[in-house]
Amino acid sequence: MSESTGRDLRRRREALGLSVDDVADATAIPVDYLRALEDGALHLLPPGPYATAYARTCRRYLERFEATAAPRPHDPPTLPSWNDATSGHGERPTGPVPTVDGLDGDLPSDPVVATRPVPDGSPSPRVPLAVVRRLAIVTTSLFFVLVAWQGVQLWRDVQALPDPSAAEPVVVKLQLLRNARLRVEVDGQLVASGLFEGGREVSYTGRDEVSVDVPDLTSARVWLDGRRIAPRGHQDRPRTLTFVRDGRPVVTGAVE
Repeated sequence: MSESTGRDLRRRREALGLSVDDVADATAIPVDYLRALEDGALHLLPPGPYATAYARTCRRYLERFEATAAPRPHDPPTLPSWNDATSGHGERPTGPVPTVDGLDGDLPSDPVVATRPVPDGSPSPRVPLAVVRRLAIVTTSLFFVLVAWQGVQLWRDVQALPDPSAAEPVVVKLQLLRNARLRVEVDGQLVASGLFEGGREVSYTGRDEVSVDVPDLTSARVWLDGRRIAPRGHQDRPRTLTFVRDGRPVVTGAVE
């Protein structure tokens, strides 16, 4: 907007015989704003599109007044007033400010207002106590069924484990090279005792342990679980050969 626009508005107003107060009352524009507009003092007006909106509003009012010889009643909306405390341009007039659309700014005839449904105050539906009890009983039953099923699975897994008593037995085989007196214990039980002929082969099987008393280590050849072994120690002295499940031969003291 230029300064000549304000001068044109003043000439038209004066030609119609209207005062600044008349225009201010009809357009709801502050008198100070109208005077600043007609004087071309645009720096005294709020920044932005306000000066253009004031000029458009005044022009339309003057045209209507000239056409009808009387202003039409109206109630234009206003914009926020100017804050002269932060303007930096000196004192500013204050008052209501019309919209950019001026007097022709029309509102929708049938505005759409978003609403939210209002509760009717009726109580919310409640679950009967009997239903709650049934649900609790069913849930508890399912829980116990699940626990029982897991217990059965655990029992089956334990049953599937190998029985320690069914582990590989201890198998001891003796080949006598000459006549020898032997004493044999299997799992702590005496199974043989006496003189055995040379050239004979004897075999004993135990679950945990096989113990053989021999007069000396040169009188027999020994196999443990199918493997030939040679017990260490004095060869010409009586010994007790003890064989346990892990396959370790144990040579103990002399046989009395």
